[in-house]
Amino acid sequence: MEKQENISEIKESGEEKNETIRKGSAKERKSSKSEVEHTRKRRTRKTSREQERSGEVEEEEKTAESSSLFSEDIRSHKEESENFAGEYGIASYDEEFSSNQTSSGEEIDYAISDERVGEDVREQSQEISDYGGMPEGAEGLTDIDQIEKSAIPEESEEKDIQEEEKLQEELSEEEYEGQVKVPHVKVREIPDVLQGMIEVDEKGKKYILLNKISAKSISEIIEIARSLGISDPTSFRRQELIAEIMNVLYTYYGVHLYAEGVFQMIDTGSGFIRFSHNNYLQSNDDVFVSKQMIKKYGMRTGDIVLGEIIPPSEDKGKYFSLYSVEKINFAEPRKARERTLFENLTPYYPMKKFNLDWQPDGDISCRVVDIIAPIGKGQRGLIVSPPRAGKTMLMQNIAKAILTNHPDVILIVLLIDERPEEVTDWKRNIVAKYAGERQVEVVSSTFDEKPENHIKVAEMVLAKAKRLVEYGYDVVIFLDSITRLTRAYNQCVPSSGKVLTGGIDSAALQFPKKFFGAARAIEDGGSLTILATCLIDTGSRMDEVIFEEFKGTGNMEVYLDRRIAEKRIFPAIDVHRSGTRREELLIPSDILPKVWLLRKVLQPMSTTDAMELLYEKMSKTRTNTEFFELLAKEG
Repeated sequence: MEKQENISEIKESGEEKNETIRKGSAKERKSSKSEVEHTRKRRTRKTSREQERSGEVEEEEKTAESSSLFSEDIRSHKEESENFAGEYGIASYDEEFSSNQTSSGEEIDYAISDERVGEDVREQSQEISDYGGMPEGAEGLTDIDQIEKSAIPEESEEKDIQEEEKLQEELSEEEYEGQVKVPHVKVREIPDVLQGMIEVDEKGKKYILLNKISAKSISEIIEIARSLGISDPTSFRRQELIAEIMNVLYTYYGVHLYAEGVFQMIDTGSGFIRFSHNNYLQSNDDVFVSKQMIKKYGMRTGDIVLGEIIPPSEDKGKYFSLYSVEKINFAEPRKARERTLFENLTPYYPMKKFNLDWQPDGDISCRVVDIIAPIGKGQRGLIVSPPRAGKTMLMQNIAKAILTNHPDVILIVLLIDERPEEVTDWKRNIVAKYAGERQVEVVSSTFDEKPENHIKVAEMVLAKAKRLVEYGYDVVIFLDSITRLTRAYNQCVPSSGKVLTGGIDSAALQFPKKFFGAARAIEDGGSLTILATCLIDTGSRMDEVIFEEFKGTGNMEVYLDRRIAEKRIFPAIDVHRSGTRREELLIPSDILPKVWLLRKVLQPMSTTDAMELLYEKMSKTRTNTEFFELLAKEG
């Protein structure tokens, strides 16, 4: 009995000792874990402060260093815990830690991962995934200086940007210097239909410009697709088929791909090259531009970029990617950082006149405008017209005269909310005749498209024009019409609470005024000329309010009269109300007195009689010089 009592006492004392050991080990484990947690928080705060003060390179180095040190600290605690557990026969550190893992434990696991120090990639991807929709603030739509804010990716585009950015992050520095990957091995011969489109440089490299394919008609594009072996090409949309053709040429024919388009930056910091054949709207054949490329060349929204591209990798990404830049705005890429901002250029009155003394097929429209309301480089002109008064024909004739007498001018026709057949008419009469030798394009957003598209197209055209003026080019924009552009903004801009007569919000007038007000002549060279149509007598009170708002903003106005047009006298110009401010700066000193004398003769007459007399006299001559000589002879 005494032995049994001694044994029980020994057991009880042993259990008390074991209990004491377990409590002590638990306290030590808890203390160890609290030290780990304290060390992690202290190091995280320190690393955060150092990252804010350092550059990108220092961020990665310090993050890696802190991660390595913290990993060693964790491993030392882990070894001590395991030794302690082995000595006293309790749960190991891993078992205890994994059973009680919390959000802080996940942070520790993240901190000790040496392979995940590229935090900037996750932040960029998170910015893109959190992004979406048009901006709710009116400033994104009304301030052209913040045009990038309205450059918001569509939902379908937004889903693919994350993959594109990750692919671009993996590119080496050599690839950004222009050393593009060599296309796949050639396995087929180039079809005859593409022989005239594919060129060979001095090094024997075959290349093709995407714009050459996009300039073809849909029937020609389908023929090219069939010659390349693309199955069922008629089931593709136009943009999808162009992208597929470029992909096949690169993959199976060893052809290098080039593209020229207008760059647009989006809110994520990356961007895309848009194309005029898509009216600068989102499309499958857009070209993705990485943040590194944008920063390297100092690209801005509206820059015309020419560079080499490659298709997306298999099952990775959706868009073509820009790998090298050949030219920006028709000049060497390095010059992009040397230019002066458009807003910092000095504007002045137009001093150089466009020569409109041109008469094709007996049409005297341009000659009348050249005398009554001369147009200079940098003019801000308003063509005020009721419906069916001949404004479209007048604008086309002026455009033809400018392209004929001034081939160095870059001309853009912007059609907003117009009929599709008018777009085709402009392309056939202007682009088809002059595009081969001169810079001319027609950009449109027809009445069957969303008002948001009208706004995007207008903003891209204006941004492109500004970038060209920064390089010293003379740019002319024909806008038809500024009334419908203002209507589009009235539908999209959030209400400001200030509604004018006719139901137009005061905030809706801000961007159209900025667009129209961008026209100016630059003292150091370059100019932006805008000729916009404004509708009157439409029966809409809103149109009347828009006209009143823009009536005094231009420095040249041409009024068309429907009564003259009903008599089939064209151009149906009201010579009494039409004119140009400071016309003495444009008209030669020997011609100016003759113009003033002509106005004195026409002033007592009615609008219709004055135009009839002018039409009768000018039809007898072929130039304005002959016309003034005829007036001098007749007294």
